Amino acid sequence: MYRDDRTALEARLRSVEAELEAERRKREAAEADARAAAAREDELRVRSGFGIPPAVAARRRRLALAAVLLGPVLLFGVGWSLSAARSQRASHALLEWELRDAQAKLNRSEAELSLRRAEERRKAREERLGRVLSLAGDVELRLNSAEPPSVRVLDDRGRVLGLTPLVLRVRRSAAPLRLSFLQEGYHARELEVLPDTSRRVTVQLERVK
Repeated sequence: MYRDDRTALEARLRSVEAELEAERRKREAAEADARAAAAREDELRVRSGFGIPPAVAARRRRLALAAVLLGPVLLFGVGWSLSAARSQRASHALLEWELRDAQAKLNRSEAELSLRRAEERRKAREERLGRVLSLAGDVELRLNSAEPPSVRVLDDRGRVLGLTPLVLRVRRSAAPLRLSFLQEGYHARELEVLPDTSRRVTVQLERVK
């Protein structure tokens, strides 16, 4: 009987010790929860501005307010800067295009001017060649007189060339040829004939009264 009582007493003692251990663990868990709650509260206080020096809290509030107020301004400034940069790049691109277009137009104008000058030089050479060719060779001057029908023809040196109708074959020239037409009973007449091409010349003398 004594042994049974002792065994029951030891069992009861172990049960009490287990209950005490459980209570101790509960107390430690509660203390840990309290410490965690206090830490969270301190963190919330710090975040909300409480539990820190007033000057620091005021500075943080001003910084937060400034961030709220200046945020749109900063965003607008960044957007404006990006827009300005894009506009500047577009302006540079347009300027480069205008410069290339102006250079191309200048090159075309210079090319057209060179072509016109070359065409003018070609025409001038053709005209000079035409004049040279036109002056080459001989021409015929057919001299006639309407009144009287036959007159003497003299050159500028006084040499008699013949009587009209007369055909003179002379060297083609751009210098005028001075001829004199004479007949007794008529007034003499001088005439300049340009031997640049074959031509017919008819003169009429006035009778002396």
